[in-house]
Amino acid sequence: MVQDGREDVPEVLRACLGRLSDLHRRVAEARIRLIAPTIAIEGKDRERRYLEENIQKGRVDESLPRTRAWLNASLAEDTSLAEGLDRGNVRAIRLLVRAAAVALVGRPRALEAADESELLQMDITRLVYLQNTVQRMTLVCSLNLMARQFLSSKGVPQSVPFATSPLNTLLRVDAEGTIHLLQTSFLEQVSVALESVGAQLTGAEEENLRSVVLRCARLEDPVFGVLHKRILDQLRTNLLQETY
Repeated sequence: MVQDGREDVPEVLRACLGRLSDLHRRVAEARIRLIAPTIAIEGKDRERRYLEENIQKGRVDESLPRTRAWLNASLAEDTSLAEGLDRGNVRAIRLLVRAAAVALVGRPRALEAADESELLQMDITRLVYLQNTVQRMTLVCSLNLMARQFLSSKGVPQSVPFATSPLNTLLRVDAEGTIHLLQTSFLEQVSVALESVGAQLTGAEEENLRSVVLRCARLEDPVFGVLHKRILDQLRTNLLQETY
């Protein structure tokens, strides 16, 4: 888009962020392909050696108090997970760890290695990535819901698509000014949907929708909270079905 000989800055920045996100993904996938065979063979042994070394050097309490607290918290929330643990049942242990992992991913604030299980010290970065992924999914769902409600009030049929992929692309890149770009992209997608009924956003509606984006991005927002819980519940259900 060109205006007065100048390119539309938000459009250019969004395109750059999208390309950067795609580049990061491709680099990560390439790295995973390179190290996957080694991890599959040596990963567990490496983590075991890491833990044993830290216990021997006194860096980690051999009673693993943080791990006990982490697992006991999940048992307190769902006593059915205790079935079979007293017999050392492998399936019971696996389900408990999976449920406890979902609880970690569902925490609103970024995990800190010093506060988490002694067994997860090499996994904190990946767990934080999963935290961010779930929160990103929740925010996109929240914005989609808010957009649908607004568009419905303007007479736009449900069959008219509201594009969420541009929002998701922006949220994959943690950069200064992301919220402003997210607001701009949200307004653009709403405007595109409104064109189907020959309507346009008024100045007051634009300001209101910008406020909607800010509100949805807050972890304490009720809509965000409900959708976040639904996503985590579905994740937990899938993992506890042992199909993975």
